[in-house]
Amino acid sequence: MPQTFPPHLVAEVASLVELVTGTPSASVRPESRFVDDLEVDSLSMIEVLEGLERRLGVVVADSATSQLVHVGDLLDYLVTHGAR
Repeated sequence: MPQTFPPHLVAEVASLVELVTGTPSASVRPESRFVDDLEVDSLSMIEVLEGLERRLGVVVADSATSQLVHVGDLLDYLVTHGAR
């Protein structure tokens, strides 16, 4: 069974991906791959992560960014590190 994430966190990530890349937020799902599905390159990822820091107050460690392949990986990180 796939992991369920708080809808407001999914919406925040989707909103930022759309803002940064132009990819419609409806296309952003936990199983979406940042690079292959959403065309999020390394610079775009930095913008997304900085936006999440501003909006949610959660800083994603530089050492963790290479492990963020799917949107669900980022959502899991946010939940684990206290995003509400």
